[in-house]
Amino acid sequence: MKIRTYRRRSKNDEGKQQFSMEVQQAGCQEFISRMGFAGEACADYADDGGASDDFLTRAGLRQMITEAQRGDVIICRDQSRLGRDAIEVTLVVRDLVRDRGCRLFYYITGQEVQFANAIDQATTFIQGTGHQMELEAIRSRTREALRSRVRDGRIAGGSCFGYRLERKSDGSGRKYTLAVVNEAEAPIVRRIYDEYLAG
Repeated sequence: MKIRTYRRRSKNDEGKQQFSMEVQQAGCQEFISRMGFAGEACADYADDGGASDDFLTRAGLRQMITEAQRGDVIICRDQSRLGRDAIEVTLVVRDLVRDRGCRLFYYITGQEVQFANAIDQATTFIQGTGHQMELEAIRSRTREALRSRVRDGRIAGGSCFGYRLERKSDGSGRKYTLAVVNEAEAPIVRRIYDEYLAG
């Protein structure tokens, strides 16, 4: 038996302390001690910064799945750390628990994941659907906030050549960033546009 811990933080999780890699690592270690797994060989896998529904580029998850063997214990924070695509997560859980014979635990609840029958499969899928819906809601709110910034004449992204970013404050004290023409770089930008328009 080998203990395998998996941690993941996506772009959407930045700033959320409970999902920080260090907090997840501490949670896994605490769970290992509490469950009496301390002293067993342990491997840690992590994916930091990718999209939570992108299963192809997550090298840590792929490696863990490849190396997992019958009887291994896999620990992660919760199902959303495996991903936020209901179908893909269900397939990952099926592969690990049913097909490979691993024991999968979510340390936040202490729950061991079962995948022995249709109810277990449906439960995994329904939980995954909830996580996927939250991801879609996060993306929708982000798009809406970016559109609102652009409508208000504010910056929705990083700096661009030909502009400098200036921090401002509105009447309520709320801070925002404004793009202001960088007079030193402006002639170059104008020349590029003039040449483009001239063909």
